[in-house]
Amino acid sequence: MNISLKPASFRRDRLTILSIVLLAMVILTEVVLIFWLPYQARSAYLWEKQVAEQEMLQTLDQLRGDLDGLKTTSSRQGNEVMLVRGCLDELARYLRTHGSQMSVGQINDVYQVLLDFGRCYDFFKHGGVYSSELRLDLNPALRQIFAESTPVIENKQ
Repeated sequence: MNISLKPASFRRDRLTILSIVLLAMVILTEVVLIFWLPYQARSAYLWEKQVAEQEMLQTLDQLRGDLDGLKTTSSRQGNEVMLVRGCLDELARYLRTHGSQMSVGQINDVYQVLLDFGRCYDFFKHGGVYSSELRLDLNPALRQIFAESTPVIENKQ
């Protein structure tokens, strides 16, 4: 038995070239995915944050405008509308200075608060008032105070 230790001769045919080209394409595709996929994921996160931030700011501006144009039915309702408007103004000031540092979760939390304020606006629009008018009956307290502190007045005649 005579075994030759010479390497096999390499033939350049179409199948060999095709397999080398396909192997190179697979390796190149994997390298591209290693760098491109994380970039795309980060880009998608940034787009999600931008869209959420724009939606939140648009809702805030819409609510502030709606509350400005609201016709109140009573002074109590007017005071409540002013209170809600003040909260929205304070929120707008906060977002102007710190909005860029917020995460998507924080933006969604603020958006939920704005939706609650939207329900308040709808309640006000239909004439609703959250507070109730308190009637203070001071007569019993005044009678007790006067009874305890009334000095005896003498008639000087």
